[in-house]
Order: sequence, then structure tokens, then C-alpha cells
Amino acid sequence: MKYKIGDRVKIKSLDWYNENKDILGNIECGDAIMNIKTSQFCGKIVTISSISDVTYIYKIQEDNGQYFWTDEMIEGLAEETSQEDEFNKMYQEMVKEVDERFKNHKRPKVSNVCKECVDTKGV
Repeated sequence: MKYKIGDRVKIKSLDWYNENKDILGNIECGDAIMNIKTSQFCGKIVTISSISDVTYIYKIQEDNGQYFWTDEMIEGLAEETSQEDEFNKMYQEMVKEVDERFKNHKRPKVSNVCKECVDTKGV
């Protein structure tokens, strides 16, 4: 078992669920099944409330221990995934900013640039 009681974890994404479910909407995940009912937690951060070492099952606070959860359903610790998400968000913002700055950028005409400064092969 990767996680302990009290850990905040992120359940795998709805995209993962939709890509892997069978015709009945189920995904076998070790000793438990991800289904339409548990898919409502996809992409959400939840708290491990109990663990069964015998069956490798977690229970979570957010569903009052109603459903069974396994390592296969969990993306990772919330802090780990939030750092990765934060990095991706910052990267996307930087790309957007660069695109925005250069969207109206036009290459200068050769006649407007000093001939000594221009590599005539590249212009």
C-alpha cells in the first residue's frame, strides 16, 4: 500500500476513467472496481480514512467510507500532483505570454536594416 491514513490523494482523472472503462462503465482496479458512482470523484483530492492491509483497500472521508479504493485508482499524493499541476500551469502561462508578445511581431524588411547587420543568406 502506497498511502497511509490521513494522506490527501488525487483520484485519477475523468479522462482516464473514460478511456479505460468497459461497455458497462467499469474498470477493474485490483480488489475494487471504478464505476459510474465512483467516477464522480475523478480528478478530486480526497483523504484516506482507513486501510485494509489484507485486501489492499482504502476508504476515504469524502464518501463516508462507502466505496472501496485501490492504488490503481489514485494518481498520487495531492501535494505531489499539485506541484506538477502548478508547474504545468506556470509553463502554459509563460507560453501564452510569449505568444502574446510576439503575435504582432513582423520581421523587418531588409531595406530597413543595416546591411552590415544582416546575414543575407538568412533573410
